[in-house]
Amino acid sequence: MEFDPKTLDAAYSTGDTSCFGFTTARSRWPSILTGVIEDLQRSIADLKDGDKKADGLRLVAEVQDLRDDVVRDSIIKPLTANDSIASSYNDELAQRSPLTWLNSPWMFTECFMFKWLDVIITSSSHWKEYDVFSRQKLDSFRSSRDLVLGLAARYEALVEAVPSASPQSLKESFMELSEICLWGNVADLSLRPDMSNDEMKELQSACRTNEKLLCNDLTSVWASLQGKPDGTNKSKQSRVDIVLDNSGFELFGDLLLAGWLLSSGLVDKVILHAKSIPWFVSDVMPVDFEAILGVLQHPRVFFENGASPLAEKEARSLQFLYKSWNDFVQQGKLEVQADPFWTEPGTFWRMPSVAKDLFEDLKKSKVVIFKGDLNYRKLVGDVAWDPTTPFQTALGPLGHDSGVNILALRTCKADVIVGLDAGVDEKLRGDDSRSRNWAWTGDYAVASFSAGTSS
Repeated sequence: MEFDPKTLDAAYSTGDTSCFGFTTARSRWPSILTGVIEDLQRSIADLKDGDKKADGLRLVAEVQDLRDDVVRDSIIKPLTANDSIASSYNDELAQRSPLTWLNSPWMFTECFMFKWLDVIITSSSHWKEYDVFSRQKLDSFRSSRDLVLGLAARYEALVEAVPSASPQSLKESFMELSEICLWGNVADLSLRPDMSNDEMKELQSACRTNEKLLCNDLTSVWASLQGKPDGTNKSKQSRVDIVLDNSGFELFGDLLLAGWLLSSGLVDKVILHAKSIPWFVSDVMPVDFEAILGVLQHPRVFFENGASPLAEKEARSLQFLYKSWNDFVQQGKLEVQADPFWTEPGTFWRMPSVAKDLFEDLKKSKVVIFKGDLNYRKLVGDVAWDPTTPFQTALGPLGHDSGVNILALRTCKADVIVGLDAGVDEKLRGDDSRSRNWAWTGDYAVASFSAGTSS
């Protein structure tokens, strides 16, 4: 807590009726936990192993207890685990106590809930490797079939055009794939589990016309990748890092950008940063990356399950992606890491002090891309900044002269926002001066860049 923003005491709370955390805690959290219970029950029903079945029923009961605690607004109990991250959560809980589920700092408490789920599941030797959200992740990706097929063909064309592409064409390809990467963040199972392909296409169309992209610094990012004077330091190694958010379709979009950056020769290496535990329903774990590659290697098995057959051209495009991305993995150019820091409590302002090795390593990257809403909230502290506060200012120790160039690609699903022009927030609020509910649904987005290195 000592390294988090101190200039503001207005952390968003689950007890504030004007904050999206109020609805989240009372509606989304119980729904998420109910989904976990149903997933476990479904898996238990198919078991023959009596011991594993009995242990699974114990886990169901413990998740039910957690859900009841949330619904009843009980006092938040310390985690019953001894790992270092659980200890960090418990230490912070003790400093903040007493807290109840429905009247507490939103970001801290939601992270605490998902850590509680991890503690429950990993308490069982039979279930400790089980991802209670895996089924949802795969089902969501399968439902994105039409979008995936269209983008696979587009990616193949862009990669094949690289050898003869002009500098302007390369820039346009980067912009296009960055926008796909951005709007893939709409596919968040913790917020919009039933989003249709048509809804996603509509939002991507709005992005291309800049209709709902409130901040667009992608031109500055392109300059940074080129090593130009107005961008990043020329001495940077040729590497980009992506701090991932959601698996499934969003991860697919992230890989389109990563693969193209490598294929174009703009960078020599891309490091993908995943979560080490199941997190916020759909967040990427290393196994989810492996699952995507497996789908692309054998697309018919996955996408034809209960659906029409793939055309030969469609299957070839998906297998083109598999060969390209798998080759990058084998060559050491595309790598997945899962540092425990990403699921620790608190904001990313703590990184230079509590995750020094990670912080120093990120300085080696030309650009570190942070995907999604939670990463954005952790970057800027999830406090009530004036919306016109410069993005770099809100990054605190990760901003000016930090040595890290940061691009945040975020569709807005929470109250905190910075970097807006004067009057934009007021216009979007309309007649509702207390609530920023325009920022709750993922309909608006930002692509915010901070050059943390000297030119």
